[in-house]
Amino acid sequence: MMLDWDSQFFGFPVAKISAILELDRVRQQGARLVYWSTPDANSQTVAAATGGILVDKKVTYQMDLRTIPPEQLQFGPVTEYTDPTASADLIDLSIQAGLYSRFKVDPKMDPKKFEELYTLWMQKSCSHELAKAVLVIREHDKCVAVVTVGEKNGHGDIGLVAVDASQRGKGYGMALIRAAQAWFVQHGYTTSQVVTQGDNIAASKLYEKCGYHEASREYFY
Repeated sequence: MMLDWDSQFFGFPVAKISAILELDRVRQQGARLVYWSTPDANSQTVAAATGGILVDKKVTYQMDLRTIPPEQLQFGPVTEYTDPTASADLIDLSIQAGLYSRFKVDPKMDPKKFEELYTLWMQKSCSHELAKAVLVIREHDKCVAVVTVGEKNGHGDIGLVAVDASQRGKGYGMALIRAAQAWFVQHGYTTSQVVTQGDNIAASKLYEKCGYHEASREYFY
C-alpha cells in the first residue's frame, strides 16, 4: 500500500507492506522506502534477503490504571503546557525523544528529515492535533522534560517522552509518567499504553517500574 502522507513528507514514494511477498509489487510502483512490520522474531533472514534492515523492535506496554494506589496519582512538579505553539526547548526535547526511532536509526534516512518529523510531531501535539495535552517540567522557565498524552483505541496513550540530557537522574522520567497516569484517570481512562523501541532499555525499565507490562512486540524493517 502506498502511503500518501509519508511520500509527500519525505519527497519520494513510500509504501507499507503486510507480507514480504508484496515487496515486488510496491517496488514496481516506484517505492523507494518500504515499511514491513512483523511479530515474527525470526524474520531477519527473510528481510535481509530482500535488502531490508531491522531498524526497530517496537514494544507496546499497557497497564490497568485502576491498580495504581491513589497516592501515586499525582502531578508533582509537572504542569500543562498551554501555548499552541511549541517552544524551542520543546522542539529540542522532541528530537531527543526520537534518538532510538527507526527514522534516526536508518542509515539511509536524511537526518534533517528525522528532525523535521519530530519537530512536526511536537508542534501538532501542542496544537492538540496529535495529543490532548502536553505536560512539562520547567527549570528556570525552561521546559526540561515533557510527555504528551492522548487516546488510541480507547486507551490513554503516551506519545513523546523526553528528559533533557542535562537533567537526567533527578527522577523526572518517573514524575512524567506518574503525571500522565494521573491525567488519564482524571479524564476517565481505565487503561494506558505506551510504545517504545526495544533498544531503549532505560525507557523500558521506567515503564515497567511504573506498572506497565509488555503487551506486544513488532519487528520493523
